[in-house]
Amino acid sequence: MAKGSREIYKHYKSITNSPVEYKTFKDILVKFNTAIIDSLLEGETFNMGNKLSTLSIWRRKRDPRTTRVNWRESLEYKKELDSKGISLYNKETGEGREVVNILYRLSVL
Repeated sequence: MAKGSREIYKHYKSITNSPVEYKTFKDILVKFNTAIIDSLLEGETFNMGNKLSTLSIWRRKRDPRTTRVNWRESLEYKKELDSKGISLYNKETGEGREVVNILYRLSVL
């Protein structure tokens, strides 16, 4: 479950003898997160510590021969099925019609 800065600050206050004000705490969090994002975008790896693994961004060249999902047409198709009264697939019940996303191939210019 994701926690916001207020919940993290409450925990911080409960374990610290002399906590800083919330505004200062939040400024530190923003600067820390911004520094991590900047370093990741520059190609560095961030070790989260406590055996949590590392974060990094892997740059991959796009292969124009591969297909991509055409989200606009896929969503229009789903709306069309919904307007016809056809129920879409529900994971929990296992009932309904499965919709395959419409794919398109990118052309190389």
